[in-house]
Amino acid sequence: MNIVEHMEYEWDRFRMDMMCTSRENIFSKASEIIDKRKIYEVISENLEEMSPKEATYICASDSIIDALYNCMMDKRADFVEDTILAHLHEYINR
Repeated sequence: MNIVEHMEYEWDRFRMDMMCTSRENIFSKASEIIDKRKIYEVISENLEEMSPKEATYICASDSIIDALYNCMMDKRADFVEDTILAHLHEYINR
C-alpha cells in the first residue's frame, strides 16, 4: 500500500466508524471530525514534500490521523496547516 492509499484508508475507516454511531454522538464529536478532516487534508496535500522516512512512518502507522490529533489536543495546538505540518514532522522525528 502506498502513502496515498494509506491516507485514504485511514480516512475511510474513520468515516465508517462515524457512520456506525448515533446522531447524538456525531454531534458531540463535530469538532473532532472537523479537526481530523483538516489533518487528513493537510497531510494528503503535502505528501509529495514528505521525506522517504516520513512517508514510511506514515504508512507503517496504524492511525497517524488519530495519533496526530491526540498529540495536538494535548498541546492545545491550533488546527491550521503550518501547525499540523510542524506537529507531524515533530511527531515522526521524535
